[in-house]
Amino acid sequence: MLANKADLSTVANVPDKVDVQNLKTENQQLRDQVTTLSGQLLKVQSDVAAINAKLATLPAK
Repeated sequence: MLANKADLSTVANVPDKVDVQNLKTENQQLRDQVTTLSGQLLKVQSDVAAINAKLATLPAK
């Protein structure tokens, strides 16, 4: 169903043109950040597992 003019009045300011190259660049930067953060998360998970393993060897109080 097509929107009528009243429906269109609720749409936020949508640009007439989209800078596709800018979006591609931004997308790649975000992908790179996700890759970096994923690597950091794996390192933290590994560190936590190592700490937990050491804690398990300590005598109980």
